[in-house]
Amino acid sequence: MPHTQRFFILHQWLNSHTGFEQAQIEPASSDASFRRYFRTHDRFGHSYILMDAPPTHEDVRPFLAVGKILRDGGVLSPRVYASDIENGFLLLEDFGKRSLLDALQTMQSQHYYNSALDTLLRMHSCQTDGLPVYDDIRLQQEMQLFPVWYLEHQRSITPTGIESRVLVNAFDYIAQQCVAQPQVFVHRDYHSRNLMLTPQEQLGVIDFQDAVRGPSSYDLISLWRDSYHDVGEVAFWEWVELYYQQAKPMGLVDASWDKFRLQVNLMSAQRHLKVMGIFARLYHRDGKSGYLKDLPLTARYLDRATVDVSPLADLRLYLSDIGVFDVTTQATGTA
Repeated sequence: MPHTQRFFILHQWLNSHTGFEQAQIEPASSDASFRRYFRTHDRFGHSYILMDAPPTHEDVRPFLAVGKILRDGGVLSPRVYASDIENGFLLLEDFGKRSLLDALQTMQSQHYYNSALDTLLRMHSCQTDGLPVYDDIRLQQEMQLFPVWYLEHQRSITPTGIESRVLVNAFDYIAQQCVAQPQVFVHRDYHSRNLMLTPQEQLGVIDFQDAVRGPSSYDLISLWRDSYHDVGEVAFWEWVELYYQQAKPMGLVDASWDKFRLQVNLMSAQRHLKVMGIFARLYHRDGKSGYLKDLPLTARYLDRATVDVSPLADLRLYLSDIGVFDVTTQATGTA
C-alpha cells in the first residue's frame, strides 16, 4: 500500500477512535470511482470497512443520506460508526468478503436471487424525497457516452450525419419511454458485485450513493442482465415475470405484461449503451483496462434488448453494420 499523505491522515483519524488506537489498515476493494475501501479491526477483533472518498472528487453526504433511506425502508445497508465528512472518511459496518457474484457460482443461486428479488421490491418501496430525478435529460446524457467513448475512442468510429440522426432518434425514444414508467427508488448499480452475503446469510446492499428517483425497471436490468454474470435469456425473463407479478399489485408497475416486456428491453438498451460507454471511458480516460473484458457480455445484452423492438430497428441495423454485436470486435477493440 502506498503511504501517501492522505493515507497517513486516514490512519491517524482511525487511531483517534476508542478501540482503534493501534488498528492497522489493509486494502478491501476499489471501484470505478475515486473511492477506496480498506478493512480494519478494533482491539476486540471485530472487522470494519473504511471508506476513503477524496472530497475533491467525491462527496460522502449522499452515501450517508441514501444509506439512511434504505435502512428506514428495511433494506440492509452498512451502519456508520464514525464519519469525517470534511475529509471524506467513513467507518462502516463490514458485511464480509462474499459477494452475490461469489454465491452465484454455487448450486444455491436460485435462493440468492430470490433474496435479491425481495430486497429489490423493498428498495423500490423506499421513499425518494430529496433524491435526484432520473429524467430524460440525464438518460440522454448517459447514452451519449456510447458514441463519444465507445464508438470514437474505443472503435475509432465517427458517425456520419445520417448515422448521428439514427442515434439521436433512438435515444429520444428510449428516454421518453423510460421516464413514462412509474418512478421509484433506483439504486443504479444493483448487481452481483454490489450485493454482499453477510456471515448470517443476509443480503447487504452497498455502493448506493448514486441513487435516484427513476424508472421501476432499471434495477432489475442491473441485476438480471448483469455485466459480470449472465443468467441466460430464458431465466432472465422468468425472473422479470416474477418481479412483475409481485410489483404490479404494489403499484411499482402500471403496464400489461407485453408492454412491460417492451419497457424492460428499452431500459436495457439505455443501460447497456451507457455501460459500454463507461467501460470504454474507464480505459481511455482513467487507465482502468479491467472493464474491457466485460464489453462482450454487455454487447450481447444490447443485442438481446433490441432484437425484436421495432422502434429501434434503425439503431439495431446501424449497430449490427459496425460490428457492435460481434464478440471478436469487442475482444480486440478494433473497427
